[in-house]
Parts: sequence; C-alpha cells; structure tokens
Amino acid sequence: MASSHQTLRRARQMRQEPTRAEQILWNKLRNRTLNGFKFSRQVPVGSYILDFVCRDRKLVVEVDGVTHGDNKEILHDERRTRWLEDNGYRVHRVWNQDIYESLNGVLDSLLLILSAAPHPALRATFSPEGRRAK
Repeated sequence: MASSHQTLRRARQMRQEPTRAEQILWNKLRNRTLNGFKFSRQVPVGSYILDFVCRDRKLVVEVDGVTHGDNKEILHDERRTRWLEDNGYRVHRVWNQDIYESLNGVLDSLLLILSAAPHPALRATFSPEGRRAK
C-alpha cells in the first residue's frame, strides 16, 4: 500500500497529466459551472485517488477507459467502490467513450444524481430543524 506522501505526489502528477476524457469533463465541472456544484479532481481519499469528487454531495465520478474492462480491473473497481460506499460516498462511473460521444448526457446524469435527495450520510449530519448537528 502506498504511503499518504506517495499518494499525494501521485495525485499531483495525475492533475498535471489528465487523460483526454478527464480534461474534457473537468472543463465542464471546474469553477462551479455545473449548476454551482463544486468539484475537485484527483483527490486522495484513503489509499485511493478519486478522479472527481463533489464533497458537499459525497459524489465520486470515476472516468474509466478500456483497461477497466478486464477482470482484474473490474475486481479492483468493485473493491474500491465498496470501500468508498462504506465511507459514505456514492460512486458514478462513466466511460471515456460516453464523454466523447455524449458529454451532455453525462452532465445530465450527474445533475440528476446531484439534484436528487441528499445522500443518507449527508442527511444524518443535520438536525430535524435543518440546522447542522453538533
């Protein structure tokens, strides 16, 4: 397992060298351009680096290429998704091809998820009156 220092260094490198699909999607997510939702990219969480995350809504967006189709990668992605879900995140995966061919569809799907009822982990942090619980 990589140290937190190694993970952070790798995340910085990945921000400097995004894939084409990641760059296209980032151009639509950055600076709160998707209905005001704030996204960050290549964020270390635990021993993982998340492609994109909206921390306010605990939504992780993973951009997958062809390597994610082999059995080893599928199992890795399933473990990763379980770990993230166990830690309160929702994970939404999109294929590179979806970004290239249907970027508006990808953005619409993200808006549907983000606009839906808050994630259960988020609801639990507020009192019944809507004030942040202490």
